[in-house]
Amino acid sequence: MNKFNILILVFVSILFGCGGSSTDTQGDKSAKLTELKKQYNEIGDQISQLEKEINKENGNNGSSAKVNLVAARKAQPEVFNHYIELQGRIASDKEINVNPKIPGIVTRILVEVGAQVKAGQTLALLDDAVANQGLAELQHGIDFARDVYEKQKSLWDQKIGSEIQYLSAKSNLESLEKKMKTMLEQVDHYKIKSPIAGTVDQIDIKIGQAASPGFPCIKVVNTSRLKAKADLAEAYLAKVKAGNQVLIHLPDIDKNIATRIKYVGQSVSALNRTFPVEADLSGNLDGVRPNMMAVFKIVDYSKPNCFVLPINVVQKGMDGDFVLLGVQKGDKWIAQKVPVKTGLYYNDKIEIKEGLKSGDLVIETGFQELNNGDFIEIQK
Repeated sequence: MNKFNILILVFVSILFGCGGSSTDTQGDKSAKLTELKKQYNEIGDQISQLEKEINKENGNNGSSAKVNLVAARKAQPEVFNHYIELQGRIASDKEINVNPKIPGIVTRILVEVGAQVKAGQTLALLDDAVANQGLAELQHGIDFARDVYEKQKSLWDQKIGSEIQYLSAKSNLESLEKKMKTMLEQVDHYKIKSPIAGTVDQIDIKIGQAASPGFPCIKVVNTSRLKAKADLAEAYLAKVKAGNQVLIHLPDIDKNIATRIKYVGQSVSALNRTFPVEADLSGNLDGVRPNMMAVFKIVDYSKPNCFVLPINVVQKGMDGDFVLLGVQKGDKWIAQKVPVKTGLYYNDKIEIKEGLKSGDLVIETGFQELNNGDFIEIQK
């Protein structure tokens, strides 16, 4: 018979032993009731104490103490990165709006949207009838000047005629030939040519429409070399440098490209207090197009070999931040409160600078109702 059963018997005996006859006075009954209540409280305290001792001796076997079901993860060193996020766009080093060099009426369009073109290829023609007419007249004058020069040269070679006549004919021919060269260059301006190789992305002119310098006519894009551009707030000027790691996220095609900052602007815009940053793109660029929205995630802080936890696992107490670990005591597991020193956080992750060691079992779920020393069962 254990201590608990003995106490129960004692309590029952007292109750029966204290029972009086019906002839007891009211005062005697009150005194007896007070004495019984006192004995009842004392026995209750003894019962509670014995329960604690029995639970401790039995390692909680058969006890009523609650065992909490939790999930835990092993603490392992990893890299923690903190990012600056901002929105930018994709750009091409070779994205050209081709314009005519001189005003004119469009007479022919030689390409279609989607066509692959070479550098120097003619895309459209302007009306050059007047220019060609002047070219023909100039050619006629050159032909005549050449005949005169050849005759004067022949005479001069025979020592006939004056030298001034020969030199005058030669100078006239050379002058007209130079004029012809200039005229040919001007006539060539009636051709709208692509300065780069690429793909015709847009055509903004029609046959019969007037075209002039400064107004876009045909857009040619070369996507062989793309880059991401963004404007960053001046508050980050000291943190972002050329060479910083950056992750470019393209939400429209759900694509991530890891690269580095290539260029950081050296001045701050007086209009919006920002400075430009650029990053070259390489690798698999299928589906990436100029002017796509790009989300920059620039690494402004990186710490290797540190512990990283979900931010909700770190709790705040009177003495500072802490986490609950699963610690084995004999054949049982208990929750143990461990103070930690935290660093930066990004999204749902936080850096743990002090308090953990490799292999610690950090309780991730089920910790909300736990106290230090509570019994736990860790899910497999």
